[in-house]
Amino acid sequence: MKLLICVSLVMSSIGLLVEGNMIGAPAGACDTLSPNPTAHGAQPQTSDVPYTISLMPFYNASDSSFTFYPGRTYTLGIANATNGTAAFRGFFVQARLVSDDTTRVGIFGPTGPVANLSRLSSCPIVTDGITHNSPVDKDAMYFTWTAPMGYTGDIRFGFAIVQTQNNYWANQRTGVVQQAPSTIVTTTAAATTGNSSAGLTASVTIWAIGLALIAALKPF
Repeated sequence: MKLLICVSLVMSSIGLLVEGNMIGAPAGACDTLSPNPTAHGAQPQTSDVPYTISLMPFYNASDSSFTFYPGRTYTLGIANATNGTAAFRGFFVQARLVSDDTTRVGIFGPTGPVANLSRLSSCPIVTDGITHNSPVDKDAMYFTWTAPMGYTGDIRFGFAIVQTQNNYWANQRTGVVQQAPSTIVTTTAAATTGNSSAGLTASVTIWAIGLALIAALKPF
């Protein structure tokens, strides 16, 4: 009887392990950007990854660069990069500094028509990564990324994607997205009442607000 109970407990543990992998990237992926090879029964593919994260929301036509602005929210998608028909089951995405690939930046959020198939991951902050929460086939997944306020530095998105249980790509990187250079826009407030002191007060107020905003733009 004791042996039977032990076997049942072991089988239950295995079931929980498999189920855990099916509902999102494991905790170890926070650092490795890779599913667990043991759980998947195979090492990651070394061929070119057939999926991509679209960086078009960052495209700057004036100089053909990819640029983000502090505090702005962008909507991105991950999908098949070849013919658009090969579905995938799992994914994991983070944004990392180019200058320090271990530093995760920005805030993620689920979005799009199948937002319920994704969830945030704690690495250790709950919003610094996004992954799947269901093993069903997906043609595309969408997510939002909000850039941090203040100076951060250039970033790129790191990701892993699982096509089937033992067919997956890990520790992938997108191209570089540059942080937009800081700019200060000055505004002159004109008096509307004919009283010069009113214009002066308005100018001082705007300047004070500007200083407060600049002070708030500090690195994390």
